[in-house]
Amino acid sequence: MKKLHKILTLFVAMLLFANLLAACASSEPTAEEPAAEQPAAEEPVVEEPAVEEPAAEQPMTEGAPYTIGISNPFITSEYRTQMIDDLEVTNEEYMALGLSNELVIESENTDVAGQLQQIENLMNQGVDAILVNPGDAVALNQILEEAVQAGIMVISIDQEIEAEGVVNVGHDQKEWAMTSAAWFADELQEGDVVLIEGFIGHPANEYRMSGVDEVFADYPGINVLASETGSWGEATGQQVMADFLAAYPDFDGYWTPDG
Repeated sequence: MKKLHKILTLFVAMLLFANLLAACASSEPTAEEPAAEQPAAEEPVVEEPAVEEPAAEQPMTEGAPYTIGISNPFITSEYRTQMIDDLEVTNEEYMALGLSNELVIESENTDVAGQLQQIENLMNQGVDAILVNPGDAVALNQILEEAVQAGIMVISIDQEIEAEGVVNVGHDQKEWAMTSAAWFADELQEGDVVLIEGFIGHPANEYRMSGVDEVFADYPGINVLASETGSWGEATGQQVMADFLAAYPDFDGYWTPDG
């Protein structure tokens, strides 16, 4: 995929060029020792012709500035708001270097059909790359593969998908949840608990909750009283917890993912 290789090569070249500049800036000229006094009769000095040093390789910017599109189907969570803000701040650095244009952002609360439309909109606007935070692990595969075939670099963030040619950048959601659930279960050993999930139906939440179920299966003394969605939102999560406290005033613990 030529566009993918071109952009990745560009960023690698930028890193190498930055290291080259740092090395040049840190090198100090060394003081020369005073020349030893020569005897009166000196041999004629033959100067070697100056050899021109090759110019330092410049970063590859062919094709720049690039246009990057963002597809995000969920904005209720504070994390997603921060994600968009951070992407904009980071892109300003690349814009200052002449490597990118303004981000093309498709971000709103929507379903699978809505995110398919987001991606189609980005493709129609001729973006060079798409960062997608997928709301479904399977339903976006076809259109993302079409984007890859059209020469667009596609990166799935926060959630791994199996679309051919898409680069996945994230972590193992199930393993991540199992780590905290194992600590929780080991500390509690037994008792009544409640769970506050993320966005029900989102692949990250499904992987996380399957991990929690797997861990709790090894602790028969832990009884899950109820599980409700907090939709990865602070206000919603607080309301769910208030409802739990009213319904189960004597529960022993609760587990919830962050994000």
